[in-house]
Amino acid sequence: MEGPRREYTAELLRHFADLRDGTHGGAVSRREKERLFMTAVGLLDPYARQALEEINADLLLGSGEVSATGVRCRGDGQDAIWALSWPEQQAAAIKPIIIRAYYGVGAHHPHLRAGTAGDWPLNVFDEKQAAAELPTLRAVTAADLHNLVFQRDYRIIPAIVHGWAPAEGSEKGLPGPAGLDAHHDLRGAVGQAEQAVKQGEGDRADVGPGEAGASWAKARWCRRTRGRGEEPGL
Repeated sequence: MEGPRREYTAELLRHFADLRDGTHGGAVSRREKERLFMTAVGLLDPYARQALEEINADLLLGSGEVSATGVRCRGDGQDAIWALSWPEQQAAAIKPIIIRAYYGVGAHHPHLRAGTAGDWPLNVFDEKQAAAELPTLRAVTAADLHNLVFQRDYRIIPAIVHGWAPAEGSEKGLPGPAGLDAHHDLRGAVGQAEQAVKQGEGDRADVGPGEAGASWAKARWCRRTRGRGEEPGL
């Protein structure tokens, strides 16, 4: 007998089972899937707002405003947007932080995405599953804010502009007794890693011309393809 699954892996299983079975939450027709999407948006609403309000409180110092569109019927399908806007973002002429639930025309089932990143599964059919989405919604908002800062700079974050810094003492991450033991273990692991690197440098001195050439070619390939998400031989 199977034990209980983690919430996020359970959602992935529901998502992939949709593809296998040709359904979404047991629905087959587009109309029924749209009905389920509208229900999912309502279930997600308090958790999407919570994720945005947490960013607003901790990074924007309460200066932002959360808004929501509800479900909209558009030319490319249905969607719903939750957004967090604030003065510095508006002055920088960039988009707000966005959580978007959408069910595109021709899509088998709906998804979640940020304004600048995506996509995540959206297989939510009850309150428990909606509550389990909160970590994902936090990840969506964090990813979006990170990318918005990259579009401009740190000065769109009020907490940083107003001098936020890590707290003193243990809150800054200074280790207690257990942490000191872990730190000691880490130094040992680092030392072993350094020895392994030195050993590797010695080993390379014994590599034959053919092997050295292959290693050099692979390194050159990595430099050429870095950032393209490719792997040798794929």
